[in-house]
Amino acid sequence: MLIQCPSCHARAQIPDSQEGAKVRCECGRVYVARGKGSKGSTAGPNTGLIIGAFVGVVALVVVIFVARGADGDAPVAKAAPEAAPAPPAVLDFGWNSPLVKGVVAIHDAAHAGERERLKGLLHSARVWEREHTSPEGELDPAVPAFAALPPHERVDAQDRWVRELIEGAEKELVADWQPYDGLVVNQEDEEALVRVAVRPRTGGIENRWVEWRLAKEDGRYKAWSWARWLSPDEEKAAKRKKGYEVVTLSDGSVVHERPPEPLPHLDDTPPELRTRIDTLVATMLDLELTKEASRARRELVEIGRPAIPILLTKLFETPVDTEENRIRCGLVDQALQSITGQQFGYAPGEAGSAAGTTEERRQSSIKQWFAWWHKNQKRFEEKKTSDGLEGLIELTEEEKRWLERNK
Repeated sequence: MLIQCPSCHARAQIPDSQEGAKVRCECGRVYVARGKGSKGSTAGPNTGLIIGAFVGVVALVVVIFVARGADGDAPVAKAAPEAAPAPPAVLDFGWNSPLVKGVVAIHDAAHAGERERLKGLLHSARVWEREHTSPEGELDPAVPAFAALPPHERVDAQDRWVRELIEGAEKELVADWQPYDGLVVNQEDEEALVRVAVRPRTGGIENRWVEWRLAKEDGRYKAWSWARWLSPDEEKAAKRKKGYEVVTLSDGSVVHERPPEPLPHLDDTPPELRTRIDTLVATMLDLELTKEASRARRELVEIGRPAIPILLTKLFETPVDTEENRIRCGLVDQALQSITGQQFGYAPGEAGSAAGTTEERRQSSIKQWFAWWHKNQKRFEEKKTSDGLEGLIELTEEEKRWLERNK
């Protein structure tokens, strides 16, 4: 077999039978003779290098496999997380909103007398239209548009509006009041509605609201209408303070009404007179009596003012569900007319009859009686006619005969 010295690489041929024997090389190195491929042989390739290379290849394959993923797809670079979208801008519809600040600027400019600044805060074309629009909302077709006016007329109109806000009739609505709170009620592309709470600049505890309407001009909202606005609480308070309300009936009549309620005797009515009034009213409404009822009615008319609350209560509390009750209500209404000289179209007869009216009108007449008494009870003066009815109502012949029989 052929062996090779691991030190000097000298080769020598020895018999196969000497395998495993110690051999001394010419370089002086002693080594064990082994055949090619045997354990510990130095003649073949370097086994350690082969094993190391194999391990390295395996490691590389593992790395590639992990990088590609179990499904064998090519590795994909992980995308950076998308940035969260910016939240939408929060619109301010309160005190700090641009529209409310614009209205506050109008109040402040009017108070400071800044005329030119005020002109720039008003939508002149819309103010002009408002001036020439009827209560029904119809624009006068004969009036030219603001832009069509001669320059000096446009300036005159603007000066007039500003003068009204600063020192004219609208000073008490704008210049004299300082906003301290407000809100945007409605905002659209071209129109907006703003309300501001105001207090007197001179001091005081009264608070109120002013409502402003704005429209866009050259990209800016400008005011074209301003008016006092009553909140629901203010409306209730006003009704309580006034004690009555203005009502338009279905036939177009505008009347004052107050909800009816049982009324006590007047505070200054003596106890014995209170008893007498109650007795006379009961007697007058007793249809079994004739002359006694007529005398009771005349005495109530003579008593006058102290009898009114009790008569109003009877007019309110007596239903008109029977012919007898309709007669009683008519007697009460006639007594009230005789005492006061007032009449509100009360007709208790059946609707459609000569002595009747619509239910709306009948109910309204009762409320009108109560509204009149609320307004006049302290300054009431008796207004009687000679016979208590003459000159106040037009009596039929049958009614005249009935009165004659019951005198």
